[in-house]
Amino acid sequence: PVIVAVPQEVRQVPNVTGMPWREAIATLSRAGLNGISSLGNARGEYAIDQNPRAGAVIDASRPVQLTPGTRVPNVVEMVTEAAQQQVNRAGLKSTVQVAKTVTTTDEAAAGKSKVLAQDPAPSILVPLSSTVTLRVVRYSFQAAPSRQTPLTTYVLVGTNEIWLRFDLS
Repeated sequence: PVIVAVPQEVRQVPNVTGMPWREAIATLSRAGLNGISSLGNARGEYAIDQNPRAGAVIDASRPVQLTPGTRVPNVVEMVTEAAQQQVNRAGLKSTVQVAKTVTTTDEAAAGKSKVLAQDPAPSILVPLSSTVTLRVVRYSFQAAPSRQTPLTTYVLVGTNEIWLRFDLS
């Protein structure tokens, strides 16, 4: 029997970690390699990791797996519901932790909450579907103490019609 070795076409993997997604795919293509998402069809803003690593020499038919990621949006000071929507639009998940509760006499603010802090911090690159923890202040309503109308008493002193006023409150 005759054994024929077919030479494989090999390529060196370029560093595409941290590049915008499209730029990473184009860079791999120029190197004769194919980039695929580690999350199926999911595409991120950025390629935040790659496998195999930069510098590896691989068979050109082997795809380079990219981890899609995005930057964490800044949602500090936002109403919690709006912050959660913005985090979700970025391809991330959110969880809410009540950091403190504040009593207010404003009925419109009652039951609402606002983001005080977030983790990870804004602008950090994270994989898609990562969770952003929102630490919030929640407002609870307490009616303002009722203001009583002062009880005023007038006292007639003598016959010169001198009036004295007393507020009994």
